[in-house]
Amino acid sequence: MLRQIENHESRATILPALTCMIEEMQSQLPPSAYGLVGICIGIHGVIHENQLVFVPYSPYQGIDFAGSLEQHFHIPVLVENEANLSALGEWAYCFHTRNMLSISVHSGIGVGIIMDDQLITGQNGYAGEFGHTIISIDGRPCPLRKPRLSGAIWVRACTSAGTFPEKTKSQQNTLCTSIKKRQRTLCERWNSL
Repeated sequence: MLRQIENHESRATILPALTCMIEEMQSQLPPSAYGLVGICIGIHGVIHENQLVFVPYSPYQGIDFAGSLEQHFHIPVLVENEANLSALGEWAYCFHTRNMLSISVHSGIGVGIIMDDQLITGQNGYAGEFGHTIISIDGRPCPLRKPRLSGAIWVRACTSAGTFPEKTKSQQNTLCTSIKKRQRTLCERWNSL
């Protein structure tokens, strides 16, 4: 059963609300030999190893959705980026092709990437976080209040502790050069398929 529900839950109420919604949907499922065998939650943001790494504009950073729901329901729970799930859905049920992009536009822009019949999540889940890219070195600050950058590219350059150190102009230029090289490599690989 697939269901999309508008969410206005706070950090404190999201897990109880999800539990109630899942129990309600579970009660509506037709009888089967195995019952409910798994739960999948799509969230906009960076997901790595079933955990939220970076969730822009959300109070849910650090909540262990998978662990909490697995403990309650005693079944596997998958937490994944919603753009990745969209790409997998389109790939599996509509456009089974070896390579595809699925672009999701909402409060940000996410891209689900399938190459060679594989979902590409990138290092620590950052592939496809298109909504946070450098537009101009001297451009306006991103909503995260970092100079001249707009989000996930900056996050990629930050330490694993999740801090956002200030970068000098020289460091920003070096970062941009590195990113442009990686983007060129990805585009060349994509075009060769």
